[in-house]
Amino acid sequence: MSVAAHFYDGRTSQRREVALYADGARLVVRGAGVERAARLGELGISERLGSAPRLIRFADGAFCEVRDLGGLERLLETLGHRASRVEHWQLSLRIALLSTVMVIGLLVAGYRYGLPWAAQRIAESLPPEVGVALSRQTLAALDRGLLEGSKLPQDRRAQIRDGFARLKRPEHSPAIDLRFGSSRIGANAFALPDGTVVLLDELAALCSDEEIYAVLGHELGCCCRAAWSASSRPGGWATCPGCWRRRPRRCCRRATRAISSRKPTATRWTC
Repeated sequence: MSVAAHFYDGRTSQRREVALYADGARLVVRGAGVERAARLGELGISERLGSAPRLIRFADGAFCEVRDLGGLERLLETLGHRASRVEHWQLSLRIALLSTVMVIGLLVAGYRYGLPWAAQRIAESLPPEVGVALSRQTLAALDRGLLEGSKLPQDRRAQIRDGFARLKRPEHSPAIDLRFGSSRIGANAFALPDGTVVLLDELAALCSDEEIYAVLGHELGCCCRAAWSASSRPGGWATCPGCWRRRPRRCCRRATRAISSRKPTATRWTC
């Protein structure tokens, strides 16, 4: 049997029409002005990649380009050539699907577990001064664009401050600065790395006192955990007066469900 191919001598761009033959254990290339033979061990045979042409390279730089992939496969089998295991895997639909699933699984796992883990390690390695500077810059940027002064009455703010001060806190908890403000982003509360907790008027107007303290308890827990991580201490917890459990996130979820059922489009939560 013979297989049609294009021959290049490796020195010029001239293409020659040749045919490939099997002569015992040797591959013979024969065509116009070309006559050569070599054993398989002396040749470099490219792997099959879809429908792309395969190359057969000689030691002196000459090569043949073969587009009849099926014919070349049969010719190589006649010469005793066997494709590598990796090449078989590349042509296997089952392996391709399994690889796709594995890659997707790795991406999801990296996003779900790897990215938070890396972010936690990086955050723990940063000095406290970085968190303080970042908090000040964040507040300054918010004050220029999104945040405005609080419109809550002074006695209402004092009442919320008093309830917030009565939240249970772990020992060695950082100093917490509760700030009030208003914003067009809607009902929200958030904590910053330096211990600043911001409560927006829209959230105070939407929530009951217990719900407000549940949210603030959650933000307090974030501040304590950040501070303890920075000092290599175990994570802490905070409680809200509504249920007095060591699970501020459970309280926060309870408050979120209650508020969301009341006005689902007006509630956002940020930690």
